Amino acid sequence: MGLDAPNRLPDAIATVLARADRFELFSLDPLDEPASEPGHFWGWRVLGSVVVTSAERDELVPALVRGIAENGGWVAACFDPRHGIRASCGESSVELVVCFECSQVNFYKDGKQFGSVLVTSSLEPVFDRVLASAAVPLAE
Repeated sequence: MGLDAPNRLPDAIATVLARADRFELFSLDPLDEPASEPGHFWGWRVLGSVVVTSAERDELVPALVRGIAENGGWVAACFDPRHGIRASCGESSVELVVCFECSQVNFYKDGKQFGSVLVTSSLEPVFDRVLASAAVPLAE
């Protein structure tokens, strides 16, 4: 997958995230082999999820944008995602699969792969706090 240049979310993705009428945050199992079956999110087994409030969304989206802006080009070869996002606004939907370990975010729009960006792990505590406050289990 090619990276969006410059390293930022495309407007089509950012708009849906910022205006989402439904925003769900997932905890994913990075150690499970990817599979296309129920209970998986873009191949990764779901440990749990929470539909976030608009206040939580308004914290998560800027943190994500900031984490993307902070990455100066560092990336690792792994892809062991522990987080995912599904957001919808009207008829549009976006999904993000986030691996803070390798600093990559793959994103999808309306069910199709749309690209990827690099990110730093600076926002991982924000994601984890929202999940933990809803008693969603986190991957080790």
